[in-house]
Amino acid sequence: MKRIFIKYGFILLLATVMLWSCEDEYKAPTAAPNHAYITTSFGGVTNRMQVNSKMTFIDLSRGIESRMWTFDAGATDSVYNTISSSANATVRVRFTTTGTHQVKLSQTYAGDVYIGNSTSGTKHYDTTIVVTVVDSVRANFKAKRVADMSVLTQAANAMNEVIAGREVEFTFEGTGEPSTFNWTITRGDGFVTTATGNPALVKFSSLGEYDVKVTASSALGSDEFELKKYITVIPSTDPVDLLSMKVDKRDEIRLTYSRDMQNSFNCNPAAFTLAVTNKGQNIPVAIKAFSLDAQQSNIVVIELAERLYNSDKVVLSYNATVGNLATTDYMVATSFTEKSVLFVSENILDDKGYDAGFENSVKSNWPYLWWGAPWDGFTNDVTTAKAHSGTKSL
Repeated sequence: MKRIFIKYGFILLLATVMLWSCEDEYKAPTAAPNHAYITTSFGGVTNRMQVNSKMTFIDLSRGIESRMWTFDAGATDSVYNTISSSANATVRVRFTTTGTHQVKLSQTYAGDVYIGNSTSGTKHYDTTIVVTVVDSVRANFKAKRVADMSVLTQAANAMNEVIAGREVEFTFEGTGEPSTFNWTITRGDGFVTTATGNPALVKFSSLGEYDVKVTASSALGSDEFELKKYITVIPSTDPVDLLSMKVDKRDEIRLTYSRDMQNSFNCNPAAFTLAVTNKGQNIPVAIKAFSLDAQQSNIVVIELAERLYNSDKVVLSYNATVGNLATTDYMVATSFTEKSVLFVSENILDDKGYDAGFENSVKSNWPYLWWGAPWDGFTNDVTTAKAHSGTKSL
């Protein structure tokens, strides 16, 4: 008897569940919502775009009875048919003219429309979306010789003559609003020199022909422009300048001159006086040989018999009456006395997306972060004084 009761009790419970599940879904006894929500394919980002680009306008509002989008001159659909209005919830538009465009949406709701969490007290709601359309980035450039400010002929195969060791200033001259400028200068043998910024100064040290290309980029797009055989570098009678002395590899000192040098393999080592000290102790380091850099002939490489270390203080002198360093156009390198040699270390932040220098820094970028004593005992400033490279130092 007990088993029969349990059996029929279970059947009764199952039937009750089935009957309940067959009822209509519960609906809240409230009116349909009237809520405004208008957005674009740009979301919360500034409505800024290049000419001829496409943008989608989206009406996700609830309780709509009617809507009408209106567009000003210069608006087309995605296949360039002129569009002035649309009643669709979603409209994809292309802007073919630059400037400020106003896109208006007029809506009628079933009842008072809510804007955010507040009612507007009216069934009608108008919205204006402002879109800024800028010209597309189209790259071009002009150039001038820095020495006499003479303008270079702007054409491929122009073969503008530039005296070896002198600078050329390149300036972007195109359309759009690019913020990044990358210059690529390619010598006839394939060696590439790069520069950034606008304008960019480039010193031409090696004889030969050069192609010049600029790549200009903005957050909206990029473009590049190149002129082949744009520059030819010719011999110079200018004095040869020593631009830098650096330790790159630990057993080499690299002398960078303002233009190409003759092969220095037979230079007399006695022409150089090399003084190396470390914590006040003299370190004897002999000069083993001379050579030219394989790709940059304006760099004389002094090969050393021993390794140098970052903690070493390295001072170099050159006596032109003993040595025979000269340019390929036969200008003799001048003597120098007790010039410090700098060490070059790889910056691991380069090409990693970080701003690894101080060029864009201000003092507020380098605050005290409560490290505690003794690391709190400093003052600092970003200044143009004593810049190691570039224009600023910390």
